[in-house]
Amino acid sequence: MSTQANVTDSINYLDTVKATLPSAAYDEFVQTLSQFRTGRQVVHSRVLKPMLTLIHGLPVADVLARTSDLFSGRPAIVPGLNAFLPPGFAIACSDDGKTITVTTPAGETTRAYP
Repeated sequence: MSTQANVTDSINYLDTVKATLPSAAYDEFVQTLSQFRTGRQVVHSRVLKPMLTLIHGLPVADVLARTSDLFSGRPAIVPGLNAFLPPGFAIACSDDGKTITVTTPAGETTRAYP
């Protein structure tokens, strides 16, 4: 999506995510966004390929890896994240929510979930 999200879009999206995820997962999602925004490193065991593209010091791929794990099985909330990603990045989900595909300037990575 080429249009950047405005404040109202952001609030609406966060409300949708909060209504969809369990409380602990939502808290982790918000923490990930906060770390992304402030440039603190996100520590995650299933990190996608290291990226040279950094936003505020944090690899976008780290944010997408953690978000993919949190959003798996919930295909309705995945596409909304695209409005917040920098150019060249995208996230998509299969209809059943078991496959999430992340596109980066370096290529595409697919993550399958049971």
